[in-house]
Amino acid sequence: MSVESAKAFLERLKTDEEFADRIVGFTDEQARMSFINKAGFTYSPEDIQKAAAEVSNTVLTTTADGVGMFRPDTHIADFPEEKS
Repeated sequence: MSVESAKAFLERLKTDEEFADRIVGFTDEQARMSFINKAGFTYSPEDIQKAAAEVSNTVLTTTADGVGMFRPDTHIADFPEEKS
């Protein structure tokens, strides 16, 4: 598990719309994390939090689906879209 893997995951969310859409489509956290691990990303909740701290709010807003990864007890749908 690593912060580097978490950063790579966030970058892929930002740049790969199909991948991000698949992540958003999961309603089961275990299935989501299994898919993420099979895609080659292995990180702990602490790793993703550290990586997120280094990523700008703009990136997190753009890839709001990544926010659901920060806490294993939440789902992507739990986060409202940012209002401009």
